[in-house]
Amino acid sequence: MADTRAKYVSTIALLGSLAVIFEVLPLDVPYPLFPRITYDPAGIPATLATMLYGISAGVLVQLMGCFGILTHGDWLGSLAKGCAEISTIVPLYIVIRYCNIRTLGGKLCLLTIPPASRAIAMSFFNYYITTLLLGIPKSLMYNLLLPIAVFNVTQAWINIIVSYAVYNRIKED
Repeated sequence: MADTRAKYVSTIALLGSLAVIFEVLPLDVPYPLFPRITYDPAGIPATLATMLYGISAGVLVQLMGCFGILTHGDWLGSLAKGCAEISTIVPLYIVIRYCNIRTLGGKLCLLTIPPASRAIAMSFFNYYITTLLLGIPKSLMYNLLLPIAVFNVTQAWINIIVSYAVYNRIKED
């Protein structure tokens, strides 16, 4: 039991550290449709933690990653990143818990439900929160919702596919 607990704590510490490092290092790739938004690997550790240990592990790792953003003083970016990743992690956990992700149907759920959740949550976040806090006109944000939703779906796919590959490799051993 103590060995299992030590493995859990060390894995969460490692994944949390990776989330912080991925947020701090300039590993971002600009999104072609809206270059102010960037792809980054920072959500992968939280997604992997969710696959390995469940929702609380994923949220804990993501909160560590958000702390990495806060070190730059970007509280709105930290809030947005937290919202995006947690809106991916929660449905991911539900899919893992109730679907067999080794089957074709389970994989389809894995690649549709969490990304759709993220896109919907971030559309609401951007339309209501970002416009309010940054003073962006809602009419302008409305025109950006579809390209930003495409970004959120593709970022979720990246996180899930990479995490799933690592998860399968770990579970094979």
